[in-house]
Amino acid sequence: KRWQSEPQSSTGIMYQTKDFDFGQPGLIKKIYKVYVTYKASVALTDDAGDNDIPFLYAVDGSTTFANFDTCTVGGSSSTTQLAAAAANFDVAVLGITTPPSVQSFAIRVDNVTSGTLEINDIAIEYRVLRAKNVS
Repeated sequence: KRWQSEPQSSTGIMYQTKDFDFGQPGLIKKIYKVYVTYKASVALTDDAGDNDIPFLYAVDGSTTFANFDTCTVGGSSSTTQLAAAAANFDVAVLGITTPPSVQSFAIRVDNVTSGTLEINDIAIEYRVLRAKNVS
């Protein structure tokens, strides 16, 4: 298919990033937060039936994804949904209660229940743990 810059309607889509090792595969990193700049026509939850934020994460090449614990948009925090932001791009801060120590980190966006979701960018806040090398 040809690339189209305008949003397209689709169902059954799951987006998953590659495993990010941040250019340092031999070092352990601690992941603190993920920032997602997005637009959403309605408040979004995933379609897995568990009423969670539609973003998940996996560590160290795992194919098992876990839910982020919190999603904060404009000062309002939720554990169940991504807030609507239809007119302008907004920033969601996805938090993990106990930041994991990892070699690599991947993000997945589950199918959303309804509405549209446009993602502009994703940024990951992490720190390299210099005293910890992979053994």
